[in-house]
Amino acid sequence: MDGPPAKAPRTAAPAQSDDSSNRAASKSLTSLLDGLIWLNVSSYQSVKERLAMSCVCRAFYWAIYSLIRVINWHRPNHGLSCRGPRGSLVTFEQQQHAIILLPREEEVEEIGRARLFAFVSLQLVNHTDTLKAIQTTQAKQQRDEHGDEDRDADEGEGSEDTASGQPVAQVKGPNAVFPPVRSVEVDSLDGFHLFQQQKLVCPALDRLTGQVLSADETNRITDKMGGKWASMRIAFDRSLAFIFGSSPALSHLDIFPLLCSYRGAAESVVPLTTAALSSLKNLRHVGHLKLCGSDTETSKLVTLLRQLTPSSGGAANSRSPSPSPSGAATKRQVKIHCPLDIVRDPADPPDWSDEGSVGMIQAAEQMGWGVVRQGGVTWIECGGESTEGPPTAETLTWVETVKRHAGGSDTVSLMDNDGRSGTPTSPHFSGIRLNNARRLEVELAICTHDVDAESFNGIPQWLTEVGTLKSLCNVTELYLVDEGYKPHIPTCDPEYLIPPATPNRLSRLLSSLPALTHVYLRSFEADKTWTSTVSGVVASEALAYIQQGIKPKPLKKLEMAYSEPLFFTQPHTKAAAPIAFPSPQTTRQYPRVQELTIETRPIDLSMTGSLEDINNATAESVPERLRDLFRLVHELRPKHATFKLNERADIFTTPTHAREVERQLDPLFRQSRVREDMAEYGMEVRFPITYRRFDEQGSSIEDLAVRPAEHQLTVTMDMWPLDDSDDEEDMGLDDEEGWRD
Repeated sequence: MDGPPAKAPRTAAPAQSDDSSNRAASKSLTSLLDGLIWLNVSSYQSVKERLAMSCVCRAFYWAIYSLIRVINWHRPNHGLSCRGPRGSLVTFEQQQHAIILLPREEEVEEIGRARLFAFVSLQLVNHTDTLKAIQTTQAKQQRDEHGDEDRDADEGEGSEDTASGQPVAQVKGPNAVFPPVRSVEVDSLDGFHLFQQQKLVCPALDRLTGQVLSADETNRITDKMGGKWASMRIAFDRSLAFIFGSSPALSHLDIFPLLCSYRGAAESVVPLTTAALSSLKNLRHVGHLKLCGSDTETSKLVTLLRQLTPSSGGAANSRSPSPSPSGAATKRQVKIHCPLDIVRDPADPPDWSDEGSVGMIQAAEQMGWGVVRQGGVTWIECGGESTEGPPTAETLTWVETVKRHAGGSDTVSLMDNDGRSGTPTSPHFSGIRLNNARRLEVELAICTHDVDAESFNGIPQWLTEVGTLKSLCNVTELYLVDEGYKPHIPTCDPEYLIPPATPNRLSRLLSSLPALTHVYLRSFEADKTWTSTVSGVVASEALAYIQQGIKPKPLKKLEMAYSEPLFFTQPHTKAAAPIAFPSPQTTRQYPRVQELTIETRPIDLSMTGSLEDINNATAESVPERLRDLFRLVHELRPKHATFKLNERADIFTTPTHAREVERQLDPLFRQSRVREDMAEYGMEVRFPITYRRFDEQGSSIEDLAVRPAEHQLTVTMDMWPLDDSDDEEDMGLDDEEGWRD
């Protein structure tokens, strides 16, 4: 290879100039980019940033690739040699940092792991005496015309290199020892498999880091079920245990997840890793422990940490702590990802409470470990409290532990919020901080259609204190649901549409989220087909609270999923609708959004009792409820809105006539503007419109026309502001076009 690519002449030209000042500058720059200096600077950069800097000039290119060995299946010849600052051919035999670019998982399957790993190993073993650090990074997405992770990371490589098509041989374990390597960073399961399958041994390894799985993937591999995820768990366990067993000098270990378990498990999910971990007596930093919070799990981890803690008078204790740059001794540290529960009564927690996390934290701290919580849910049980008399010293210690570590959560979830159940959650949590939270979940439990400010009093008072509200400044996602059971009410009382007085506890909470970008009025679990939501005047009020008192900026997304058909088993009242607004005379300011999604969920036959219940139901209230849903579009002024309506087909006079369905919806949409200052929007039904029978039997257009009450129609509508769009274009579809079974 011959230096920086020809496609970057703007950076290559200065190095080729005959100007003596340029030659002097290049020589000086090359001297400045000394190995130690460059490694120190590049430690603050990502792989992509380091390699991209090779395009700055020839001196940068030489400095980077003389120290960094890039191993890439798609560019097998890169980095073997290049032209130095004075034009001489330089071979890179002293490279100290290997960066292994692995293809995405689907492509690894096509290439074959044995073949790919042998290719990587054959290039690594050429540097067994010089490498000090190894890093693997795996592409996460498909390549496209705009460039992919592989191509971005290879910026500066020659276009003449082609993917490796040569046959490769396996590298034997005894010949793959890297004595100088002290740091390894891995970001994928394939990266770990590489070390185990090719027996890459780093006996002096001091630091092993990387996020291998996401929190969601970790939850999947900890399931007891077989199949792909169980195989991944076994492979992960074996690979990690191999590295531990061949790296006795490890002192800094931070892999996510390092240890993980499922609730109530009698044995470790990663038994080989657990056994190998206990033998690493030099560990001073251990992370990330992915905990579920059970007592069984706590007992195991406390035992493990005790094994890693030097005992008084023992040989391990004779080793003095590693000094920090300032000269002070560093404290042993353990990082955990775990749930924490803030219960109504710390002295008498409910059976479901996960006491294990707090117990593990306290035990680790008593052994001298500094515990850092990074990730997990902080559950706040809202509502009444049964504690009588002053708290015990043990209770206060427990509360203090929770308060110190609550700020490490990435999610804060308020649950069982029944404002009428009594005094709110224990006041001892006053002053709590939740600085790292990115997601806020609020579960209301309003058991009546009559909503007032007291309905939100289950939210703890201390959560609405100024300091705690300010600590929620990083929350970007809000989920709001109402789990309360509401009895059927036969009439529509206007009192139900009177909004709660403000400020109230919910308004204080929702108006104090300056970074909020995504709002979901639906269940916390996105994959649930039948889900809880928040509806009626509470929905419109909650939206009005968002961004009040904050410099307004559009939300990126608002998603509302209504969990019941608009007609099913509900009274003919607006209070039971997906959304109900107070009178036009009641001034409310709503946030703007970029993308609005509204969906009424399909009818669940298991909830109906019988098919006869569906056939006998009435759809009289549907138009009014649709009108309020359409009004929501005008109020929020999105750049684009999508409304997916799943309802019984007989709400339309001629459900088999697609254009007629659109014509019936159009006037409802236009009539939803209740004030002159509301934005004007266009609406268009997206074809095809789909339908199905409730009993899941096959159907046809003819059957739909004869028995519309036995069918569910799915109609998707697009809305857009008329001021920001072109004139509507005719879809050019026939009335019946696009229908399907």
